Amino acid sequence: MVASQNRGPLDEACVEFDDFYLACMPRLVRFVIYLGGIKPEAVAAAEKGLRAVHIGWNEFNHKLTAFSVTQREFLTSRVGCTLEDLHEWEISSQLSDAELELFDAKVHHHVRTIRALPFAQRQAYVWRLEKFPYKVISGVINKPAVTIRSNVRYARKTIKKGACDLLRSQEASPVQLGETGG
Repeated sequence: MVASQNRGPLDEACVEFDDFYLACMPRLVRFVIYLGGIKPEAVAAAEKGLRAVHIGWNEFNHKLTAFSVTQREFLTSRVGCTLEDLHEWEISSQLSDAELELFDAKVHHHVRTIRALPFAQRQAYVWRLEKFPYKVISGVINKPAVTIRSNVRYARKTIKKGACDLLRSQEASPVQLGETGG
């Protein structure tokens, strides 16, 4: 008899959660980094988000729970406040030198561009990056869906401008590997 035929419902749930964990953990970490966190904060918040999913595995929307709890944990650990208290407060968007080494130039520019957005735009944009519908994002962030759409639109416009600026700067100084001056 094959081992997979011997699995009970609990084993199947464990395998499903393991698959979800492996697929979701990197996305949650990226999500928090885009919101303005550093990697250790991102990992800690993501672990708490995934722990909440594990506890309520048969009761909740897994993806929404993971991202909602992760965001809440990050914000409360960083500033000790909830989304309701956040208002116009901005999370620092500066990357440390150690974090800069983790990204190549293009990825770093993209992360820096996202993190330079006003927090409301950044938050709406990173939720939308994860393919959440505007109505769901609206419920999580407690803002009207039309505001979410507007923030995402302005964020995309700013990011697109940042990408164009990067391309222009690379075209202005084309340095080829192996070239020597003189």
